[in-house]
Formats: sequence, C-alpha cells, structure tokens
Amino acid sequence: MLLDFKDDKYKRKILCFYHNAFVLDLFYTLAGNNQDTLFIFLTNISDAHDTFYRHKASELKNVIRADPKELADVVLKLKSVGLLITSAAQSDRLCKDGLKVVALCNQSKIPVFEIQHGMFQHGIHYQSGEQELSNESLTAETYADRILTYYPAGMENEIVIGYPAFNNQAKAIAGDYTLVLSNLHWQTYQKLNVYKFYHAVIKYAAKHPEQVFMWQPHPGEMANGGLNHLLLKSLFGIYPKARRNFINIKENPVSNLVPTSEWIRKAGRVISTISTVLLECEMYQKPTLIWECEDTKVLLDKIKIKASFKDYADLCRMNDLPDEALQLKSGLLLPYDNDAFRRAVAAHYHEPAESDRNLLADMLKYL
Repeated sequence: MLLDFKDDKYKRKILCFYHNAFVLDLFYTLAGNNQDTLFIFLTNISDAHDTFYRHKASELKNVIRADPKELADVVLKLKSVGLLITSAAQSDRLCKDGLKVVALCNQSKIPVFEIQHGMFQHGIHYQSGEQELSNESLTAETYADRILTYYPAGMENEIVIGYPAFNNQAKAIAGDYTLVLSNLHWQTYQKLNVYKFYHAVIKYAAKHPEQVFMWQPHPGEMANGGLNHLLLKSLFGIYPKARRNFINIKENPVSNLVPTSEWIRKAGRVISTISTVLLECEMYQKPTLIWECEDTKVLLDKIKIKASFKDYADLCRMNDLPDEALQLKSGLLLPYDNDAFRRAVAAHYHEPAESDRNLLADMLKYL
C-alpha cells in the first residue's frame, strides 16, 4: 500500500470496514460520488487482497486499502480520521472484528455509522441463529451512532440514503438463462424446507432441458460434506438430467469471479429465496419468483410479492405467467441520494484531538 499521497488533498478522511465482499459495492458508490474525501478500506475477510483488487473500487484514486497491521501507520500518516462507516456494528459473532474497530473509534471519539447491507439489516440477518422469526426479533442492537439505511425503517438513529447500488447502474439485458439465488445456510430454515426448495428447482430444471439455470448459492451454503451438500447429491441422483443445465456458478473459477449483480443484470428470469438480491432484481426489473415458506413468512409479509412458490407444482404455475406479472415492487427500493449522505457526514464528522489520535494509533496495533 502506498502512503505517499498529499494529506491536504482531501477534505475529509473516512475509515470503512467491511466484513463481506458485497459491502464493497456499497462503499464503491460512496467513494465514487465523493472524490473530495479519502476512503480507507479495511476488512477481515480471508482473501482481502484479491477481492479488493478485482473490484472496481480499487481503481478510484480516493480509495486506499489498509491491512489491519498497517492501520496504525495509516492513522499516523493521515493525522486524522473523522468517521468510521462499517458493516459490522451489531451484536453478532461475525461482527467480532468489526466491533473491535467500533470500540477503538469510540475511545477516540470518532463517530460511527453502520451501513445497511441486508434487506432487513436492522434487523435480523442471516448469521443471527434465530430459529423462529417474529416482528420482535427484527430489531437488532447496534453499537453505531447512526445507521445509513436504504429506506425509512422507523428508527431514531437512521439516516436514509437509498440503495447505493441504485446509482447510474448499467442497463439491464434480457438474457436467455434463469438465475437461481439462494441463502439456505441460514439457521432459520428448517431442513425439510431446504429440501423443498432444492427439490422444486432441480426437478424443474430436469423437466426443462431446453433452458439453462445458473445457480448462485451463498458461500456458506455449500460446505463440502454438510447436509445441504448431501441433499443436493441425492436430488441429482433422482434427477440426473439436471446436471446438464443446472450449473453451480461457484464451481467454476471463472464464473465465480463475476459479481452477483452482473448475473442478475443479464438474466432472463430469477428464482430466489428472500434476500437483499431482490432489490437488485427490482432495480433491473427482472421477472422474479420468490420462494415462500413458513420460516421466513414475517419477512415476506414486509414486501409486496406478486409471484411466490412453495413447491414444484407452484413453480410450474408461476413460471407460466407473463413477465409483467412477475415484476417486483417492494416499496423498499429508493435511488441513492448522495446529498443525504454528504449532509450526514458534514453533520457528524469529527476529527479527534491529538491525544485521542495517538491513543487510537497505539490501540490499532493490537487489532
């Protein structure tokens, strides 16, 4: 990482922590629309170097990437960081490293913004371990001062900036494949319902050899030897024809590098579990069939669904509908508002005093 840039070139310096690659897309929009601000990207993901340099955010001149071991040096070199924006500020085991950064910033009186990164981020999210969802379980504890949200969620500390990806996005293409998106690693899903989803889509693929199905599972969904893996193996044994046209994107080292948003943009139709990707489907106006089960009913009730399916027979019926009948209108998709973001930063940005800054640099060495 190069640190020989002019410190006085940028009006403000913002530290950005992300705990999964999807959040890079969000930070890219923030940085790309605010060239007078320096954004320092920090993460704890295992392939951080390759993930960052494959992403278009690495091409922005006002973005630098810091390894945790370099962060103290970055802070000293910059002399000031006045805001932390993080995707990991909730009381969740996967936010452990992110919460360390939050605590350090709290010590140095640096304001903390949490950025929404799930459709119901504030909010249940997929690593929560909730076995049963209810309206009460949809309120998560955050350690951030403010939350940058996609849409009004009725929280006192929210700042609505819209969906960052909904900002000068590329034009949609009506492709010739059906994209299947799933996140069945979530503990909320009963195993019987996991089987029902896999059964419906794999049987449908086997019965329609003239179609191509590109499947993008969540990275945590296909642990080798896990139950989901065994369920799929058994279903492909029952419907061997599906092996020809039901293609796992992640099993190919080239296709796996293509962002999910690009697969959505170029798809003909989408079959999906409930997830943030539905906002992308709506943004690109893709005909979308959403899987419905009792495990996620409380979430399904919060969006306006025109087409959902519970099993193979449902999927057949829904797929016979015209594209217009399958368009999503969730009421949750708002265009990105950079003016709202800049107002929020201006109102809360706070450069720490010299003593607090030195304390922060010292503490960061122990991350």
